[in-house]
Amino acid sequence: MMTCYHIGAVEFFPDACEIRVAGRMEHLQPRLRDVLVCLVRHRGEVVSRETLLREAWHGRAASDECLTRCIYLLRKQLRARNLVETVACSGYRLHHCGHEVGIAGSPLPGALRATGLLPSP
Repeated sequence: MMTCYHIGAVEFFPDACEIRVAGRMEHLQPRLRDVLVCLVRHRGEVVSRETLLREAWHGRAASDECLTRCIYLLRKQLRARNLVETVACSGYRLHHCGHEVGIAGSPLPGALRATGLLPSP
């Protein structure tokens, strides 16, 4: 089964590294996917820049500028600036994220669950 999250009008398929926007499937760069996975994990909460850098960069060194650029690119690809809110001096918050939906007939790779980026069912 493949996992899908509904974020506003966007469907996010983390295991496939894809989103569906306006009926079109689009590939997400792995780093954008990792940032979005982190935001989905903490949906509705403010996620600090430090948490995003730690979880999305998997402990590798990255600057605040890298994260800022990644958020910019993610908003652009989601085509909805209001889905990812900047919370001044705190971090970012994901809005309009529904629950996980399984899609039958599709394999569910365990890679994201194994890394701890997605919670176990």
